[in-house]
Amino acid sequence: MKGAPFDKKMLTQTYEGITLRPLYCREDIQNLGHVNSFPGFVPFVRGATASGYLHEPWDVSQEIITSSPSEFNHAARNSVSRGSNALNMVLDQATRDGHDPDWARPEEVGHGGLSIATLGDLDRALEGVDLERFACSSGRAPPACRLRRCWRP
Repeated sequence: MKGAPFDKKMLTQTYEGITLRPLYCREDIQNLGHVNSFPGFVPFVRGATASGYLHEPWDVSQEIITSSPSEFNHAARNSVSRGSNALNMVLDQATRDGHDPDWARPEEVGHGGLSIATLGDLDRALEGVDLERFACSSGRAPPACRLRRCWRP
């Protein structure tokens, strides 16, 4: 640690505000009420069904925030090759609102997400991704991945 405080070197903050420690002890879970709960029972912190996620396992997904279809495709293929079984396509404001990027405000296009203006853009973004094998979501936006399946079987 080279003289650095323990808190600075060994504790990590997640973006949710959870502090992760390098080591946990039995005392760390003494005040957690849900430790002895079971899946399918109140308070449902271990899943809503008694079988947990044995029959329908969780998706391993990566939120992909890129502005162009080619960047998205590169990131999506990389994510899938590393074990993801689902993609989370973050769309820019213009796409979410259904606006043509040529007519949308400049700050709405490509900022904070993928800009999809045409079916060709969607084809480029998802080229080489088998949508029968990999789930794809686009948050609050229309299900862009499902639309592509309808237009390009």
